[in-house]
Amino acid sequence: IIGYTHEYLIKRGVEFLHDFIHKDDVKFVYQCLRKSWEFISTRATSSKKAYSSSFDCRIKTLTGDYLRILHQNKILNLDRRGNVLYVLGICTDISHWHKDEHASFTILGPEEAQNFYCACQEVSLDNSEKLSKRQRQVLQLLAEGHSSREISKKLNISENTVKVHRRNMLDKLNMHNTNHMIKFAVSHGLI
Repeated sequence: IIGYTHEYLIKRGVEFLHDFIHKDDVKFVYQCLRKSWEFISTRATSSKKAYSSSFDCRIKTLTGDYLRILHQNKILNLDRRGNVLYVLGICTDISHWHKDEHASFTILGPEEAQNFYCACQEVSLDNSEKLSKRQRQVLQLLAEGHSSREISKKLNISENTVKVHRRNMLDKLNMHNTNHMIKFAVSHGLI
């Protein structure tokens, strides 16, 4: 995706990671990584593998251009003491989806009450930022292309209630418009 060879990474080591992340995203990326590990370390050993995390940031290509990537992590294996042994990390170019400078961070758990989202430069895993079950239903229907009127009929709620859910989701996810919110939700596995 970014044009570097693995030899370049081996030669430069961890310093390489710091250099190719956009300078305005470095602090956010390190906060995401720290928060992910802190969060996982507080989970019961039996449930650690049920969690995944993701964040997006801008990275510099070999040509000097910047791409926005989505970095997703899934725990694959633990050692005998419950420490993380293997993690699968997948990086996807989402430049065509995500055009603004706002980065986001997500932890998805096995139950809805254990999902956390942050769409700002200060990483906070506050439960108040999660979406309710009804908001997820509204978001799913929006992603499928339904209007507020159609959603209200499908969910047997008023159209005004749908509009309130939409406004609250934009606030909770710190998004500026519905299209951006849907792209974020799809790319971060919220729907």
